[in-house]
Amino acid sequence: MPTIPELLAEYISQFDEKEKIAYDIAIEYLGSSFNLEKSIGFQDWLKKKAK
Repeated sequence: MPTIPELLAEYISQFDEKEKIAYDIAIEYLGSSFNLEKSIGFQDWLKKKAK
């Protein structure tokens, strides 16, 4: 079973250009309050991956 950091890295690696830009903006503006693990996109991706 992959670890959360491994899953997050896999999730980020499949971003398209717009998603990468949005991710960078979120990190820049939200800083430590941004949690990719709790994001709706990651949660949806994780559910699809589990199927």
